[in-house]
Amino acid sequence: MNAGTLSRHGVYSFEQPTGPWPARRPWQADGLGPGCAARSRLRSLQDTRLGRPSTRGSAAAPSSNLPGSRRPETQINRAARAAAMAAPPSLRDLLAADRPLVVPGVYDALGAKIAAAAGFEAMFQTGYGTSASMFGMPDMGFVGAAETLDNARRICAAAGVPVLVDSDTGYGNAVSVWRLVQGLEAAGAAGMFLEDQRWPKRCGHMRGKEVVGYEEYAEKLRAAADARSSRDAFVIVARTDARATGGLGEAIERGRRNVENGADVVFVEAPASVDE
Repeated sequence: MNAGTLSRHGVYSFEQPTGPWPARRPWQADGLGPGCAARSRLRSLQDTRLGRPSTRGSAAAPSSNLPGSRRPETQINRAARAAAMAAPPSLRDLLAADRPLVVPGVYDALGAKIAAAAGFEAMFQTGYGTSASMFGMPDMGFVGAAETLDNARRICAAAGVPVLVDSDTGYGNAVSVWRLVQGLEAAGAAGMFLEDQRWPKRCGHMRGKEVVGYEEYAEKLRAAADARSSRDAFVIVARTDARATGGLGEAIERGRRNVENGADVVFVEAPASVDE
């Protein structure tokens, strides 16, 4: 063996010698096997690329820049580590603050990280974005409970801040909603949007929407409130699309009744004007 090559694909290969095979292999000078020699060479190349001092062929102590090394922790480092470990404010605390809470919509883990890095204190897993990104389809009932929960697990794990999850109509009856809330809490969600449309639902700004009878929706709200571990841990946003079907007065009346049946926040979808 007389040379090694690290290809652009990250594969290390050895070239065969053209002359007689030497009696003593190059790596045997250090008592190493061929695999160890390759790894040692690869580490040296990585150290050079990252600007780290190489320890290949020497007994020098590990640099403080290398993984696994120990170095004195400064006051700034301690403060940064404490901030990273501190739990973010809960969604209920943010809602109780005397200021508006801006909640951007995200549909994947990368978007959640970008929103958090931009300084948003909470975010919303958008149903339309989930349907469009997962299936290339509009928000017209293509997403079910399994897809919503699967996406919530990834987004909540990446966000680092409270996440509200668009849960459409709850994907069934009151029992379905009860199970969904437990799944959302297990995924790390801080709350849910639950709407009163008839299934298959559609985006709130599309024509042709219908809403279910109020008692059917109230059962879902009560089931969601019963399923959550605590009122402080999980926020229920009750959305009504009744503005499109019965006018603003009916939407407001449903909103009032939603609070009586366990909702923490009322959301009237698609007002028709700024005055509304």
